[in-house]
Amino acid sequence: MKKQGYIYILSNKYNTTLYIGVTSDLIKRIYKHKNKFFDGFSKTYNTTKLVYFEVSDDMNSAIAREKVLKRWKRKWKDDLIKSFNPTYKDLYEEICGAGEDPATPDQIRGDDPHVIPHLMRDRINTNNKPNTDNPATPDQIRGDDLHCHFKEKS
Repeated sequence: MKKQGYIYILSNKYNTTLYIGVTSDLIKRIYKHKNKFFDGFSKTYNTTKLVYFEVSDDMNSAIAREKVLKRWKRKWKDDLIKSFNPTYKDLYEEICGAGEDPATPDQIRGDDPHVIPHLMRDRINTNNKPNTDNPATPDQIRGDDLHCHFKEKS
């Protein structure tokens, strides 16, 4: 079975800087960006706000799409984000199922994080593009009851 891939765009607080990345585990990757686990561009420019993401059937497709998006003009990227998230709000809480029982990162394991909970189902379709006209079905998105809102360790 191929691993699902995610292409994501992060922004800084003022939406002046964008970071485009790819991962097989969106929730954990965004958590790491938010908590500055990575040295480099994202940490330097404080791009910690998830403003856009796409789901891909496999990592090779996700990597190819990431390379395409990185070559786009800034206006095209902004138009793409605005079509999905007009206010540039941070989508991290939504993909984690905000309001559910929090889990620590250690409770999110192996294959389970290939999950976009029910709160985001209406934003994803099988063409890997945001779409509110043709929402994905529950079986197109796995594990919608995963409690993935992280709490800091004490």
